[in-house]
This record gives sequence, C-alpha cells and structure tokens, in this order.
Amino acid sequence: MESLGLPAEIFTDLTDVGLGPEKLQHITVALRVEELPPRAVIVLSLREPVKDQARLRQKLKATVKDPTRREVWTVSLPNIPLYSFSMTAIDDTTYLLCSNIVDLELGKKPHGGIGDLNLGLKESIERLSPSSFVWVASGNEDWAKFKAVELLVNMAKRPEFTKQLGDYRAVAASVSLEPELTLNLALRTPGASQATVWIERNQPPTTETSIGLKANGAWVEATMPFEPPQKKSSELKRWLGW
Repeated sequence: MESLGLPAEIFTDLTDVGLGPEKLQHITVALRVEELPPRAVIVLSLREPVKDQARLRQKLKATVKDPTRREVWTVSLPNIPLYSFSMTAIDDTTYLLCSNIVDLELGKKPHGGIGDLNLGLKESIERLSPSSFVWVASGNEDWAKFKAVELLVNMAKRPEFTKQLGDYRAVAASVSLEPELTLNLALRTPGASQATVWIERNQPPTTETSIGLKANGAWVEATMPFEPPQKKSSELKRWLGW
C-alpha cells in the first residue's frame, strides 16, 4: 500500500482497531464542502463481522450518544482529530459514520445505487473506468464559491487558487487495471471550447508517449501509468496551473 503513495499510518491505525486492509471490502467517503467544516459521511463495508465489538468500540473511544439509542455511538477516528463521528451498524458487516448525526437517517433508506445521485455526480462517475479499485468523483459545482475552499485558500495564502478553480466544474480520478496499473483523470471545464483551449495549452511533449490527453465535450481526460503520487505531483500541478 505504501508503494501506491498512501501513508502507512492509515493502515497501522486501522489494523490497531481491528479493521486492517484484509478485513475491508470497501471504504466510501462523502464530503459536502459547501459547508464549514465540511460535512462527512463514511461507510465501512467489511468482509466479515467484527468478532470483538467491545474491543472495536474501545479502540475507537466510543461512548453512547444517547442512552435511549444505545445503537448510536460517538467515536474518534485515528488521524482525523478535528471530527467527532456518530456511528451505527447498518448490519453485521456495515458501519455508518457521520459528522452530523442527522445523516444517520441515510442508513435507514434502501440502497438506491447510482440512480439516486444528482446529475453532476453521476456524470463524473461515468468518467471512471469500470475496473477502478480506488476512485474519487465530485459533483458539478463552482468550487470557488464553497466556504471550505475559501478557508483552504486563505490558510494556504494562495489567493490565485480561487481564480484557477474557476476553470473547473467537476473532477473524476481513479486507479485501475487496464491491463496495467493506470491513473485516469477527468476534469470538467465550463464548456467544450474551454476544454479545447486547455488541451492546446497543456498538451505534453511528444516525447511523453506514456501520457494520453484528450478533450471529450467539456471534459479533459488524461491517462498515464500509475506511480506513487509524489512522482507525478509536479507534472499534475503544471497541468492544473498550480
């Protein structure tokens, strides 16, 4: 996992609470960045039930949220010190964690799949490779107007980011097997003409034959062999104008 550029501490801490990578089927994280702080929902899907529930709650420093609702706990997650989550078990192998307790109601709804997502998010997800095993996708929004983005821009002391973010409306990125490990990145610009201009401005040199870059309507799509992020970060920053 470290070879993929992921911090080893993440997996050490998960293993310590009994949720090592070998026990995880899926991890899904959703953020509402238009709010401050960003509203977070995490779904942990396990391969098998946790044998020692008491130990899991102890490791997560879980306390009862409401004595009348003992199935709801307040927990702290490793490496996420700024959040306190409300946690409940949907079934023996699925845990729902929400930074806003109101979102626990999501666990009572039947799983609707991609059809229940908004149009912008569905369009982003459709850009992902079917063989993706790690992916991220956003809705179609004006990111520069989000309060959380404004805070990050101010903290970074990079006011130019606000203008640069105005060039993008959505993002979809994934790592897939096609047939080798491949990074797929799609950026949605405000329109097809902007995507064409973006391609003309950022077309990599012909010597970089391992990188594929094309316009697809308002989307700019790039594919490249996957390497640890630090090896590609400078090149991606150049493309994004950062």
